[in-house]
Amino acid sequence: MRFFSLVLTFLLSTPSLTSAADTPASRPRGVPKSRASLYLPSPDDTFTCLDKSKTIPFSRVNDDYCDCPDGSDEPGTSACENGKFHCMNRGHVPAWLSSSRVGDGICDYDLCCDGSDEEWRFPGLCPDLCAEIGKTAREAEREKRRINAQGWAEREKLVREAARKRAEVDHKLQETRAKLTAARDTESRLKQNLDEILAREATIAKRVGTGGAAAVAQKARERIARYRDAIHSLRADLDIQRERTEILEGILEDLAKGYNPNNQDMAVKAAVVGWSELKTAPILAPPPSKGEMSQAEIRDLLEEEDDLGDVIELLEMHQVEETLSLLWKIGAYLPEPVTQYLTVAYHSIRATLHEYGIIPLSSSPSSSGSTSDAATSKAAAEARAAHTSASQQTRDLSAQLDRAQSDLDTDFGPDGVWRALKGVKIEAVVGGYTYEVTLLEKATQISKRDGGRSSLGTFSGFEGGDDDKVVLVYDRGAKCWNGPERSMKIYVECGAEMEVLGVVEPEKCEYAMRVRGPVVCVKPSERSGNGKGEKVEVGVDERGWLVPGRDEL
Repeated sequence: MRFFSLVLTFLLSTPSLTSAADTPASRPRGVPKSRASLYLPSPDDTFTCLDKSKTIPFSRVNDDYCDCPDGSDEPGTSACENGKFHCMNRGHVPAWLSSSRVGDGICDYDLCCDGSDEEWRFPGLCPDLCAEIGKTAREAEREKRRINAQGWAEREKLVREAARKRAEVDHKLQETRAKLTAARDTESRLKQNLDEILAREATIAKRVGTGGAAAVAQKARERIARYRDAIHSLRADLDIQRERTEILEGILEDLAKGYNPNNQDMAVKAAVVGWSELKTAPILAPPPSKGEMSQAEIRDLLEEEDDLGDVIELLEMHQVEETLSLLWKIGAYLPEPVTQYLTVAYHSIRATLHEYGIIPLSSSPSSSGSTSDAATSKAAAEARAAHTSASQQTRDLSAQLDRAQSDLDTDFGPDGVWRALKGVKIEAVVGGYTYEVTLLEKATQISKRDGGRSSLGTFSGFEGGDDDKVVLVYDRGAKCWNGPERSMKIYVECGAEMEVLGVVEPEKCEYAMRVRGPVVCVKPSERSGNGKGEKVEVGVDERGWLVPGRDEL
């Protein structure tokens, strides 16, 4: 018997288990069921502030005077600025209201649809509308769920598209990396080739001499002087041969005059004797004059090629057309054999210069012209052009590689879904302007009056971490007259398709655009759960979305 008495005493002393504790009337006004145990009077009929800062008589709870620093002693009045009033809202969802709005004579149906925040001071002022408001809210929530389901299906498509685009970028990255390796090898090879050509030309220039076009002209004058000496020797030899020819002609003339058909022996004998004497008689050559050359020296000069080749190569490097013209004009004063040799040499030199791109093949010899000491041979010019082109290609490929890598490193949100929308354009016409936004790139304001365009900024990143609270930030736009740089924030909410809901300018030159689209829709199973398949108690926030953490009745 004593045992049952103890059990009964325990049950009566446990507030959470008594029927009275389960009713709103058993707890102070503005206190939810979950906190009812905190507002039970102690055995000495006192109340301890929830922050443990002080203990007051229980009769001073909800006496419209703020005693506790945390405002916990006035849950049902407006006495404490930092207090909170709990609206039960039967038929809808419970909510918390700032104590400053309690008993102010205003029906706060957005949070307290049951009117309990005004009932204690203004009875009947705010009728309970939770049944109607709750029904409307539930219908709106069902519509949101329907739209979210449609949006999620579209979002799944966007995720697949984003994955495909990422794969393309990754493939391009690998392809560009391979091309860049080959381009760098080519650039290195062409650089080596250019260095070799420049080194060879420097060696030739050093061997032939320095001094630019003047040195080349001097070299040519030296060679012309040697040719002139050879011509003098050839002319002396020609005089000797002419003298021999005259003697032979005289012999033949005598033979013709003394010819007797009946008696030929004496004339023939005389011709034979004369011819023999001519062959055995020494021919006295004139003493060599200054500058004349022997036959051997002439032969050596004509067979000499190496030094002349160096001169030709140097001519190629300096484009000395005037020197070639000078060589050609000298031919007018030379014997035919020498002229023929110089003609062949002239055309050979011109053909070589044309091959290297120094002069056009069709140009005629002329004494006019100019030289360029800074010019280089065609081989060097082509090698340098090839190396420059290869270097540019290497830089281009390197830039492409950096862009591809940067693209892969960019944060495109959960599942990379925003990648699928990069570059997509949306626009809205508000007042006298068209607002054009290229997602994840730039925003522009276009005047309908004159077509003038003002930058509202370039995309700089996201704000908000939740899928349904994404904000796209565009900043560093064109500067306003006597104001800040233009900027825009795009607030995105769930929708079955991308559409602009409106554009406003809350601050000078700071714009806000509301957009609806599937990219921020959430998985339907997560609308009323915690993402782990577990049910949680939810409420509806000011936008009508289900949110966790609302208190019960």
